[in-house]
Amino acid sequence: MKTLTALALLLLTATVASAQRAPAGKVETFRFAHEVGGHKVRLVFTTAAFDRSRHRITHGKRLDAEVLEVDGRIPMGMDGNIPRTEIRSVEFYFDGRRIAVPRRLYADCFEPNFGQDYFAVKAGDDGGSLLVFMAGSDAAGSYQVMWILRKDGRHSRFSNPCSDCDYSGFLLFAKDPFAR
Repeated sequence: MKTLTALALLLLTATVASAQRAPAGKVETFRFAHEVGGHKVRLVFTTAAFDRSRHRITHGKRLDAEVLEVDGRIPMGMDGNIPRTEIRSVEFYFDGRRIAVPRRLYADCFEPNFGQDYFAVKAGDDGGSLLVFMAGSDAAGSYQVMWILRKDGRHSRFSNPCSDCDYSGFLLFAKDPFAR
């Protein structure tokens, strides 16, 4: 019962980070740490101002529409404009061991938001995974992304561009340990 109570309190306390946009040249780091079922999990996002010289900007055609592409992918968080803030790296640690997170899982996610109303982390029922939810950007460029980070390195991602996202139900699930 003590373990269940401790787990519930841990999951109910939301990790909060502030600031969405990194000023030009400034690198920002957002850290999230949880201890669940005897396992220590740490997640580190590093963001920076978008640097055009590090990317290939092109215009492609998708479904008969002209679209902006960054490094050959349609950027999430943008509505046809050049990104301002990018995720430079994601580091995932499970019981102190660093587990690589491939850049392809976050390279197209721009204008990230780590505020408590837009970001949630929840440990998986299997004890070996972490569910990470983020609602990025705003207005017409909004998107939702969910990463499943696993201690065996077999990570996955689900994303959804949406102009009027409603993710409040998911945030309740992520913060409520009794939700199913």
